[in-house]
Amino acid sequence: MSGLALQQLGAAAVGLAVYIYLLKDVRPWLLAVVALLTAVDYLLRRRVTLWERAHEEDKITASRKLWYITRTAVNRRTDKDVRIFGMTAWLREVSEAALALRRSW
Repeated sequence: MSGLALQQLGAAAVGLAVYIYLLKDVRPWLLAVVALLTAVDYLLRRRVTLWERAHEEDKITASRKLWYITRTAVNRRTDKDVRIFGMTAWLREVSEAALALRRSW
């Protein structure tokens, strides 16, 4: 084992010893409550993670739209067209809609 691995192992062992020492005076019902809350937290986080993975493509699409609109709005080539055809208000609406979609994530 390397020195860093031994150091981490030692720190973990000390942490475990302190944790066990602190738990020796805790009431059993309190441990049950902590275990229950830990299980609920795990299940909720797991559900959120699964939902985020399932909708990751939608989030990426929203980010790409916002990036494209932002890049197009500051491009000198399209700036001329935006001014000539009076598309400033439209471009602002589209960018706000894309930003709102991105913020919804």
